[in-house]
Amino acid sequence: MLIAESEQALRSLAAERGWSEDSPPTFEALSEAVINWYEGTRFDDVDMDSDGDMLHYEWGAGPAEDSPFAVLVTRQFIEAENPEDEGFWQLTARLEYPPTAEARAIEPHSEWCHHLDDTDALRSFIERSATAQYGRAHEASRFAIEFGPAG
Repeated sequence: MLIAESEQALRSLAAERGWSEDSPPTFEALSEAVINWYEGTRFDDVDMDSDGDMLHYEWGAGPAEDSPFAVLVTRQFIEAENPEDEGFWQLTARLEYPPTAEARAIEPHSEWCHHLDDTDALRSFIERSATAQYGRAHEASRFAIEFGPAG
């Protein structure tokens, strides 16, 4: 598979599970599906040994009181033939939750998974996070898949 095909592959994965903008997955379902996809799907135009395919997990709310609380799971690709900034691509699965005081109390954070050997540590980190606890207790209001140049 090529980086250019990644967005359609993730959209197909979401459609197979019945996820859409108006029918978002649960926090746990999204996290597990994206990590499993990362573990099982290789891209021919990246160099895995040079951080060419990584996962980035982050969460937080925007600065405005009415900003939604967002959880983003991003697969970042670096083209093997173009490792400069214009060769960086990001494919993000985003869950948004309604703005609440409880969500705003969760400190923004992010965690990188640089290699396949690190996925168990990422799973453990996610499982222990305040965001996982919040995500288990609340339903997301929106789901989106975004693809484009990093930065």
